[in-house]
Order: sequence, then C-alpha cells, then structure tokens
Amino acid sequence: MNMSERKPIILDSEKCGALAVTYIQAIFEERGWIFRRADGSTDYGIDAEVEITDTNKVTGRIFKCQIKGTDSISFDKEFSTVQVNASTWNNWKDINLPVIALLCNVRTKDVYWTLPMAYEPKKDADSVTLRFYKEHLLNNKFDELKSIICTWLDSFPNQNILRVIPFFHNMFFEDLEPLIDWGDPWCDVGEEYNMKTRVFYSHVLELRASLGLRNDKIIPFDYWLIRNQGMWDDPQDLYHGTISELLSYIKYFYVEALDKLKYRLEKVELSFENNEIVNYFKLDPRLQEYKINSIVYSHPWGNNDEFHELIENVLNQVGYKKFKWSNRKKK
Repeated sequence: MNMSERKPIILDSEKCGALAVTYIQAIFEERGWIFRRADGSTDYGIDAEVEITDTNKVTGRIFKCQIKGTDSISFDKEFSTVQVNASTWNNWKDINLPVIALLCNVRTKDVYWTLPMAYEPKKDADSVTLRFYKEHLLNNKFDELKSIICTWLDSFPNQNILRVIPFFHNMFFEDLEPLIDWGDPWCDVGEEYNMKTRVFYSHVLELRASLGLRNDKIIPFDYWLIRNQGMWDDPQDLYHGTISELLSYIKYFYVEALDKLKYRLEKVELSFENNEIVNYFKLDPRLQEYKINSIVYSHPWGNNDEFHELIENVLNQVGYKKFKWSNRKKK
C-alpha cells in the first residue's frame, strides 16, 4: 500500500474496552495494588475490583471500577462526557463499596477518572451524563484519587469486621444452624435465639458489604417477622417454622461471603490486624485444616510510649485512667 493511501485504523468498541482494561490494570499493579477483572456474566456494569495494598500488605480496602475505552477523547472546555444507562447507575448505587468510573484513550494510554455517584439521573431519564475532567488524569495524579478513595472507605463502618468474624462463625454453626428443621414449627424459639438471629443477620449483610458482594437481592429481616405474623400470628417473636426458613435462606449468602473471604486470606501476608482471622480458618476443626500452629503477631505499638500516652490522655478526659504505662515499664 502506498504510504499516502494509509488511513487511521479504527478500533471497534470491544477491542477498545479490552485494551482499556489492560492499560488500567497495569497502572494499578505498578503501584502494587491488586486488580481483579470482573466475570463478564455477573459484572452489573462493573469491569474490575481493586484492592489497595500498604507496603505490599493486603488491606481489605476495596473499590469497584467501571472502565470505558475509546480511540479518542474530545474535551468540551475542561471535561469530556460519557452517557451511562440509568439502570447501570442504579446498580452502582446499590453496591456497598465505592465505584470509580475510568475513561481510557487506548491510543495515548491516558486515563481519566470520575465519581459516578456525583451525577444523578433526572427523574424518568434513561441515562445519566458523567463528566471526566482534564485535571483528573490518573497517570499523573494517582495520589489524588488514592486520597479520595481512602477517605471514602473510611466512612464505611466495616473496617474492624475481621475481628468479629470468628465470633459470628461460631454463633452460626454451633448455636443457630442446629435450629434448622428442629423443634415444633408453631413454638417460638425464645428471646435468646431471637436476638442472636437478628444480630447474625445484620453481620452477614455487613460482611458481604465489606467484601463487595451485593445485598440488594437479600430480603430485609423485617420481612421474616411479617411472615411469622402471617404463619403463626406473632409479629415479634420468631417461631421454629420461620427461623428454619430464615436460617436456611441466609446461610446461602453467608457461605458465599465466607468462600470469598477465605479465597482472599490465602493470598494475604500475616499481620497484627489479620492474624486472628487467618489462623482461625486454618485451625477450625470444621474445616479439617490442622496444618499449622497458630502464630500471634505482636503490634510494634505495644511498647510505644506515645501510643500509651495517647490512650491515657483519652482515659483522663472521661476520668477513668486506672493504670499508668510509666509504672508498667518500671517493673
């Protein structure tokens, strides 16, 4: 072909999308972050999941990404716009983790980011317009996006959930699961099991949210009380018939969350924050995995003067300091 006859190669949307995911994956992985591509059959408008790492340690801090690839980006003044279906936006809204939208020029490998939840579709609209500003160039301002995501994640109330997983795991398999198909259906289970079931149900929802799993298809706990009222004429206390259905139902979603959690724990580096939960699953007799001895990691702050000073100061504020670190050190 004569050089003068050559024309620009037009990339189809599917190829653009695949290239964009590859380029964006490289950006995150260069920073040591973990990039997981979504299963195309169940992505709900999500192309990837990213987990933040801290000095090569997995943190459990996760956000979702929607990625669009194009072979050119035109900016009207300071931003470029992309239309997204309102149904897709609604799916993002129901996800219990931050969602970031990324726009990639596959020819230049420039990537721009935006927060889709900042743009809300108008009433009865079929789509919503997202703005990608020139200044939000991921290639040059990665730390800015990191700061925003970390601030966002700090607002989610699930940062300490690893500590309570063993407690609820034991509660379910030792106390609650045996209630399935046990007892007279028309008899109430008692106040203790009523309360345990309520608390466990909430834990499952929180655990799933912390892992980025969807909860919008799980029926609210109050629905079980309504069913209990209809079946057994009691709107307050769960009966054996209802609790058998409830526990069988929520167990499916609980096991799904546990499977995802255990998969992630296989890849983490043990630390003070996660050693309890890692060792718990490795030593749990129900899992028949007595392969290692439990290892306890001490936190370096345990012998830090400034840390104990901080704790004693907040105790002083409420008038409840009982022990002094300085006295403990002298022994």
